[in-house]
Amino acid sequence: MQPMSNAQTQAQMHEESVLGHLEELARKLDVSIREGKYDGKGGMARWRDNWVLLVDRAMPTDARVSLYLDELQKLNMEHVFVLPAIRELFEKRRQRRGRAPASR
Repeated sequence: MQPMSNAQTQAQMHEESVLGHLEELARKLDVSIREGKYDGKGGMARWRDNWVLLVDRAMPTDARVSLYLDELQKLNMEHVFVLPAIRELFEKRRQRRGRAPASR
């Protein structure tokens, strides 16, 4: 296996930083995060009147970021502060998928 280039290292650090911000946003939105071994990528579900995000611990960072973006965009974020860079990621994702923001 070849060592990662500087650009690859920076991209990985960026993804990990984004993931950290998305995890913090989930906590602000009262979404519990449960990591485990799931046969699939995971997703969000309602359990006892609470949102729970199931994340397969074997997922690479970029797939986790994608999962968080897909699932958290379904929630109403108007009452919490979201970093502009993270809002931009949600918006780009919505535009690619042709969706309007939902309000759960």
